[in-house]
Amino acid sequence: MLRTARCAASRLRIAPGVEPGARAAWANRTASAAIVGAYLAASAHAVPDADARAALHYAVVTTAGYGHLLGAARLPGRGLAGRASFALALANALAVYGLALERLPEIVLLLLAASAWHAVENDLGLAAAYARGHSLPPHPRGARALAACAAATAVVVAAAAAALASVPLGPVGPLAFGDVFAAATLHHLVSFALLLGARARALARSDAAAGTRLAARLAAWHAVPVLVLALLPRLGAPGTALHGALVAPPLYLFFSVLHVVQTGLRRG
Repeated sequence: MLRTARCAASRLRIAPGVEPGARAAWANRTASAAIVGAYLAASAHAVPDADARAALHYAVVTTAGYGHLLGAARLPGRGLAGRASFALALANALAVYGLALERLPEIVLLLLAASAWHAVENDLGLAAAYARGHSLPPHPRGARALAACAAATAVVVAAAAAALASVPLGPVGPLAFGDVFAAATLHHLVSFALLLGARARALARSDAAAGTRLAARLAAWHAVPVLVLALLPRLGAPGTALHGALVAPPLYLFFSVLHVVQTGLRRG
């Protein structure tokens, strides 16, 4: 029996006792951290002013993020009546959120917390995803997983709160919210993009046409926000105002939380 287990581990190219997909998961995390770190370092060098750098971060993160959200979205409801009901509920939720945001701007931290929790849940499922055909498993519900999600989320929210309050952090000075938002959000986006890229390559090895179709769908979903956000400022003042709202963290995080809820219901 021991010999069989060793042979199986050898075929999986992992050491006995190591979870299948663990090496690929750590390679994903390392690559994501390197890409995000390089981006943050380059942006800090190129745009020293924190406010100007925040505008750059918001444009980059939301442009990539809306592609991520669109690709994963599944419209609830069936038929015209169902879709109309969903649109009305969404409009009401946006209106309530806007009113709440005016009275309590710090509510954005709650949305950031939900987004950060979701990112950690996905990260914890990477090994299983690489081992089971690049599809994320149900959300982890064990005590250790929940503790990891809570700890990482607390760090992100504490850093964001300190940045919003301009709390000095010793020799590094105050944190910039734009940098915290970009670091917390981009890691998830890049990590998932790497996972999808691995899925497309694996699919192409067995079915080249299917792999091409998946890659084309991914490119199309991410091209939509690029085009929309590029064209909106050309539509005059209303387009510029809508562009500004779409790339600001509060509205992006609102849609991100809808994505978190839908993903949670779908994956369990």
